[in-house]
Amino acid sequence: MLGVLARRPLFEQLSLKGFTSPEIAQLLRVNSGGEPSEELISAVAEKTDGNPFLVAEIAQLIKSQPNAFKAGVEGAGTFSLPQGVTAV
Repeated sequence: MLGVLARRPLFEQLSLKGFTSPEIAQLLRVNSGGEPSEELISAVAEKTDGNPFLVAEIAQLIKSQPNAFKAGVEGAGTFSLPQGVTAV
Protein backbone atom coordinates (compact mmCIF):
# COMPACT_ATOMS: atom_id res chain seq x y z
CA MET A 1 0.00 0.00 0.00
CA LEU A 2 2.76 2.47 0.92
CA GLY A 3 4.61 1.59 -2.28
CA VAL A 4 1.57 2.57 -4.35
CA LEU A 5 1.21 5.85 -2.46
CA ALA A 6 4.92 6.63 -2.75
CA ARG A 7 4.69 6.59 -6.53
CA ARG A 8 1.99 9.26 -6.57
CA PRO A 9 3.24 12.81 -7.23
CA LEU A 10 1.51 14.36 -4.20
CA PHE A 11 2.85 11.82 -1.74
CA GLU A 12 5.64 12.92 0.59
CA GLN A 13 7.18 10.59 3.13
CA LEU A 14 8.06 12.18 6.46
CA SER A 15 10.68 10.86 8.83
CA LEU A 16 9.51 11.31 12.41
CA LYS A 17 11.77 11.30 15.45
CA GLY A 18 10.96 10.47 19.03
CA PHE A 19 10.65 12.99 21.83
CA THR A 20 13.80 14.33 23.48
CA SER A 21 14.33 13.93 27.23
CA PRO A 22 12.95 17.44 28.01
CA GLU A 23 9.88 16.67 25.87
CA ILE A 24 9.41 13.33 27.64
CA ALA A 25 9.67 15.12 30.99
CA GLN A 26 7.00 17.62 29.93
CA LEU A 27 4.63 14.90 28.72
CA LEU A 28 5.14 12.93 31.95
CA ARG A 29 4.59 16.09 34.00
CA VAL A 30 1.36 16.98 32.21
CA ASN A 31 -0.11 13.47 31.97
CA SER A 32 0.89 12.05 35.34
CA GLY A 33 0.42 15.22 37.40
CA GLY A 34 3.80 15.08 39.11
CA GLU A 35 7.43 16.04 38.66
CA PRO A 36 9.35 13.11 37.09
CA SER A 37 12.82 12.24 38.36
CA GLU A 38 15.79 12.24 36.00
CA GLU A 39 16.03 8.49 36.56
CA LEU A 40 12.44 8.01 35.44
CA ILE A 41 12.86 10.27 32.41
CA SER A 42 15.93 8.30 31.34
CA ALA A 43 14.16 4.96 31.86
CA VAL A 44 11.15 6.07 29.83
CA ALA A 45 13.39 7.43 27.07
CA GLU A 46 15.29 4.14 26.94
CA LYS A 47 12.17 1.93 26.90
CA THR A 48 10.19 4.00 24.39
CA ASP A 49 12.83 5.60 22.16
CA GLY A 50 10.78 8.77 22.69
CA ASN A 51 7.71 7.39 20.91
CA PRO A 52 4.94 9.84 21.98
CA PHE A 53 2.27 7.13 22.14
CA LEU A 54 4.40 4.90 24.36
CA VAL A 55 5.47 7.82 26.57
CA ALA A 56 1.80 8.75 27.07
CA GLU A 57 0.96 5.13 27.98
CA ILE A 58 3.75 5.08 30.57
CA ALA A 59 2.46 8.39 31.97
CA GLN A 60 -0.97 6.79 32.40
CA LEU A 61 0.64 3.84 34.23
CA ILE A 62 2.44 6.28 36.52
CA LYS A 63 -0.83 8.08 37.23
CA SER A 64 -2.64 4.84 38.07
CA GLN A 65 0.28 3.26 40.03
CA PRO A 66 2.34 6.19 41.37
CA ASN A 67 4.11 4.25 44.14
CA ALA A 68 5.60 1.83 41.62
CA PHE A 69 7.65 4.65 40.11
CA LYS A 70 8.81 6.57 43.21
CA ALA A 71 12.47 6.67 44.21
CA GLY A 72 13.28 4.35 47.07
CA VAL A 73 10.62 1.81 46.11
CA GLU A 74 12.15 -1.55 45.20
CA GLY A 75 12.14 -1.88 41.41
CA ALA A 76 11.24 1.78 40.87
CA GLY A 77 12.27 3.02 37.46
CA THR A 78 12.20 -0.51 36.06
CA PHE A 79 9.13 -1.46 34.13
CA SER A 80 7.96 -3.20 31.00
CA LEU A 81 5.66 -1.77 28.42
CA PRO A 82 2.25 -3.49 28.53
CA GLN A 83 1.91 -6.19 25.87
CA GLY A 84 -1.16 -4.51 24.39
CA VAL A 85 0.81 -1.30 23.91
CA THR A 86 3.80 -2.92 22.22
CA ALA A 87 1.52 -4.83 19.84
CA VAL A 88 0.32 -1.57 18.26
